[in-house]
Amino acid sequence: MAKISMAKHLAKEYLIVSPDYTLGVYKPYPAALNDCYQALVWMRDNAKDLGISEDEIVVGGDSAGGGMAVALSLYARDKGDVKIKCLIPMYPMIDDRMKTASMTGNKAPVWDERNNRKAWSIYLEGITEEKISKYAAPARETDYTNLPPTITFIGSVEPFYDETVAYVENLKKAGIKVAFKIYEGCFHAFDVMVKPLGLKPFRQYLGMFLVLQMSMAIMSGLFFFYVDFYIVKDQTFLGNSTMVGMISAALMFSMQIVALPIYLKMIEKKGKTFAYRFGAYLWIGTAFLIFFIPANVNPIILYVIAALMGLGISGPGLVPHTIYGDVVDAGQLKFNDRLDGQMSGFTNFINKIAQGLGLAFVMFLLGLAKFKEQPLIGDPIRFQEDSALLMIKII
Repeated sequence: MAKISMAKHLAKEYLIVSPDYTLGVYKPYPAALNDCYQALVWMRDNAKDLGISEDEIVVGGDSAGGGMAVALSLYARDKGDVKIKCLIPMYPMIDDRMKTASMTGNKAPVWDERNNRKAWSIYLEGITEEKISKYAAPARETDYTNLPPTITFIGSVEPFYDETVAYVENLKKAGIKVAFKIYEGCFHAFDVMVKPLGLKPFRQYLGMFLVLQMSMAIMSGLFFFYVDFYIVKDQTFLGNSTMVGMISAALMFSMQIVALPIYLKMIEKKGKTFAYRFGAYLWIGTAFLIFFIPANVNPIILYVIAALMGLGISGPGLVPHTIYGDVVDAGQLKFNDRLDGQMSGFTNFINKIAQGLGLAFVMFLLGLAKFKEQPLIGDPIRFQEDSALLMIKII
């Protein structure tokens, strides 16, 4: 029984049952666990028809599926209805408390502390801390006896490292046979994340997403420089602080919220391509207005441009999310397997790369243009060379 990335390969020699359990975004715990246990009982009851032995059932999964496999092993042991012969929870998600050293502040590719916190909040929605069951978060278990022999592995830089190591140590202390390997320098789902790259629509999606996130990072990084050293140039030179940059940024990002229903309607009537291009053209058009704005201009003009730019950004920002499901469906047609987990992880990885590349590229260009960085100690920078201001506007 598996909800596992390598199920297709195992199916060459073994019967695979992959339960389509209810995801937490639709129903929180215990819906998924109940679904999996029903599948396990069904396998036991239909073992003869399936051509399997009811006492040789192996349960496995990876990531959240790995955590589900561990939870299922605890649940099956305690109920005593079904015997699991072996457990294969790969880099399992098992500890909702998120207080380990490997989890705290983790910003590794694919899956990090922020993503994990959001996932647990969805899965445990409506459950108070004192009522969280060991079947929901298996790391809360204290009795590891009579559990099946376990095979697992973990990457050394991923957030689940410490909780997986602790889980393995507890199994060994309870006398459970464990085969465990640590892959140094590897992040979450490193073993499966490259598979979606064989799909052309996914590569195209990643290219679009990379350029978008680089652009967003560049704009976010330069926006306040542009306001401080150009729009309110004289005020900055005099050492006066203003709210122009903050107000402009607030308008820009609030317009993205306002624009959401507009673009959804546009997608419904005109299609995703039209919505993407409309937003991109509006974004580019308002950006060109920057060249014609004089220094120390009335801030209201900047507010209008910021609002229009926010409206434009929403198109390219929203459309990749709306086509993601189409890309996943294309992957299922090609690979006969839903790779949404791997695709999501790779997209998150690309997001981090894009932000770093975008800001590094910008700082390199600004350095060539003689941009002055604010020293850690000393007087604040109150003006920039014309070459630096020109570079900011061009970027």
